[in-house]
Amino acid sequence: MHNTAKQLRFTYHGGPLLTQVRLYLIYWGKHWDTAEGRDLRFKVNEAANKIAAGEYLSQLAQYNMPAGRPFEVTAVKEVLVASNPPNPFADSEDKGGRSDVRDEIVALIERKTLDPSPDPGADALYMVIMPRGVTCSTADDDGEDGDGQHFYFDYHGRNIYYGWVRSGSAERALERITSTLSEELIEAMTDPIPGKGWVVSAAGEEVEVCDVCEGVNARVNGVLVRTYYSNDAQDCVA
Repeated sequence: MHNTAKQLRFTYHGGPLLTQVRLYLIYWGKHWDTAEGRDLRFKVNEAANKIAAGEYLSQLAQYNMPAGRPFEVTAVKEVLVASNPPNPFADSEDKGGRSDVRDEIVALIERKTLDPSPDPGADALYMVIMPRGVTCSTADDDGEDGDGQHFYFDYHGRNIYYGWVRSGSAERALERITSTLSEELIEAMTDPIPGKGWVVSAAGEEVEVCDVCEGVNARVNGVLVRTYYSNDAQDCVA
C-alpha cells in the first residue's frame, strides 16, 4: 500500500458503474486446450466463481450509487479461442492506438460467439486470459509488460467493457491470474471508463481503488485476490 493511502479519499466522477456483471473469461490460445491448460482453466473458473459468490465484493457497496447497494457478478462464463494471440500483443485503446484484444473481442461478437446484450440487467465484462509467455508491448508508458489492464470501446453506440490478464510461470500461474483478475474486475466495476468512476489523485495521477493497494494480496475463500481501498475503513480490504 502506498504510504499516503490512509490519507486518501476516493470520489465519484459521474460516469457509469458496473454494478451487475456477467463475467466472461476468454481463454485465448491453443495452450488452453492442452492437458495443462485445461487443468488451469478449471482452477481459474473455480476461483472466479468463488470470487463472485463470496464476501470479496461486499465492501464495494460503499462505492455504489446510491451507497449501500451491492456490486454483483451474476454469472461466470468460459469462452475458448483456439487461435494464438500475437506475442507480444498490443492494447493501446486508451491512447487511441492499436488493440489486438479489442479486435479479437469484436471478431468474437461479429461471429456471434459473444453477445453483449442478452441480459439487460447486467453488463458484460470480457476478460481475456493470455497463455503463459505472452507479453503486452503497450501496457505501460515506461515499456513494462504489465500483468493486466481494463478499458472499454464503442461498438455501434454501445460501450464494450474488457480487460486482459497475463499468466505467470507454470508453478505460480493460478495465483498470478487470480490476483490480477480480481484487481481488474474490481476496477472495471468501480471505474469502467477510467477516470469517470471512483478515482483519487495520488502522486500527480488519477488512480483506482486497487492501485493504492499494489502488492497487498489476501486469501478469500481460498483464492488469492488483490485488496482494494475502502473509504470507510481508510485501508486496504478484501
